[in-house]
Parts: sequence; C-alpha cells; structure tokens
Amino acid sequence: MKISFYRNAFVMKHLLLFLSLFSFVFSTAQEQIENVKISYQNDKTQVQTNEKQDLIVNVSPKDAERFKSARQVLYSDFGAKGDGKTDDIDAIAATHAFANQHELLVKADDGAAYFISGKDRTAVIRTNTDFGNASFIIDDTEVKN
Repeated sequence: MKISFYRNAFVMKHLLLFLSLFSFVFSTAQEQIENVKISYQNDKTQVQTNEKQDLIVNVSPKDAERFKSARQVLYSDFGAKGDGKTDDIDAIAATHAFANQHELLVKADDGAAYFISGKDRTAVIRTNTDFGNASFIIDDTEVKN
C-alpha cells in the first residue's frame, strides 16, 4: 500500500512540474508571437510598426469606449482597407490584439477582400470572429517566416 502511495505522489509531482513548465512555455510563446503594444492616447486610432517590426497600436479613448459598448470591433476600425490590394495583415493583427485584450467579437466588413502578404506577422485570434461574406486573399509567394 505504501509503495502505491509513493508512486502516485511521484507521478503527481512530475505531472504538476510538467504542466507548470508547459504553461510557462505556452504563455511565453504567445507573448513572442504577438509583438503588439497597445496604448490609449487622445490621438486618433492608428496602427504602425517600429524598427523591430512590432505593432504599435494607439486607440483613442473615444474609440475604445465605442468598441467596448458595441462589444465588437471591425477590421476597418484599425485601418484595414479590404480592397484586395492593400496589405491588411497589420490591421487584422491589431484588431485581434485589441479584441483579445477586451474580449470583444471581431467582425469582417461586409463585402471586403482582405489582402494578406507574406510578411512576418501573426494574428492571434482568441475571441469569436464573424468573417461574414468577406474574402481573404493570401499571397505566400514571398513568405518571410
């Protein structure tokens, strides 16, 4: 009986250690994937990149309140054109980063055609997303990563 107890304790100890390590690696990987910095200044809502290609997102307080009260955000709210020609990946990634932070629904604009280039950018989707009748054109001919 004692041997079984010690074996179970040994297994549980190692299982907890493994789960702790896994959750640390997983959370670190998520932080590295996003590379998004969100600020809330009185300026207009805009998306830019810095020299390290991190997304720098500024959301005006007025827009932030509007998005939160509507409980949703559109890709166009963060600058996506949806014209099928302009690279929209930065706006899409920024939209999802903001939505993830505030647990908001993301909606694609009706009839939009979002162009996504081979740029090294990941959109992390952690909330519900309604793609509606939008289309996504993915050009992977010059994928960076």
